[in-house]
Amino acid sequence: MKKKHKSNNSSGDSTTLIGADSTFEGTYKGTESIWIEGEFKGTLEGTKNVYVHEGARVEADIWAQFVMVHGEVNGNITSEEEINIGATGRVKGDVATKSLTVVTGGCLNGQCRMAEKDGALEEHEPKGRFGSWKKKEAVQSGSKDESLLDLESVQSEPSEEEGVDLENVPTEDSSEQDTQERSAGL
Repeated sequence: MKKKHKSNNSSGDSTTLIGADSTFEGTYKGTESIWIEGEFKGTLEGTKNVYVHEGARVEADIWAQFVMVHGEVNGNITSEEEINIGATGRVKGDVATKSLTVVTGGCLNGQCRMAEKDGALEEHEPKGRFGSWKKKEAVQSGSKDESLLDLESVQSEPSEEEGVDLENVPTEDSSEQDTQERSAGL
């Protein structure tokens, strides 16, 4: 493991580098940024920025402020600020963040949780493919009480309210007749 030191940085902040020919296994805890070009297996905790370079392979859960993925990550990512998956980036795992960007060509296979307005990530139970929606009148029970309605179980039928009159659907013959009537002034 190498450290890149920025000569113009007076605060002492440095970047840890795991080179393209290097492999790291274990838990990495640090306050500085980490740049991964090789392989990393384990856990990344509390880092400022995590940059997964194109061609890098990471099998780890990541907790960081900013995460940029241009290589492959197999594991969950929790970011305080932003996750960016570049055109060559692949993430197989769940992500939780305030801001997520997946560039065309990038891939996210997992669930995404976005931070609420106050910045805190909250746990929500999944509610099916479309979830449940509140509606004043429940279609199934016919009651006037507010209740939850599962959209997958509702079968819609056209009605006059929707402007569909199935009895007066024009056919080719009726369209021709309408044209003749208009021509005759009827």
